[in-house]
Amino acid sequence: MAVLQKKAPCQMHAAEAEAEAGEDVDEDEAERNAELEGLLIDAAADAMGAFALALGPDFAPYFRVFWPQLAKYYVRRGPRAVRAMTARAR
Repeated sequence: MAVLQKKAPCQMHAAEAEAEAGEDVDEDEAERNAELEGLLIDAAADAMGAFALALGPDFAPYFRVFWPQLAKYYVRRGPRAVRAMTARAR
């Protein structure tokens, strides 16, 4: 859940480092951080899908908790990879 809320320690560290650097953030580094965060969120969505497969109907109560966090990544005009990740997790 923390990953989907962008509150995982690794996500918070990257955000703090960028905030401290201010305008001194290297564009390549910022792009790499965004890419790594996307991979982390994608992995979290895959894990959620795996739990759903393993638990079957018993996953329903957890789905109600996770779905609002995951749904915010589904934006019709957002990057195709993010939309695909969200749809795959459903």
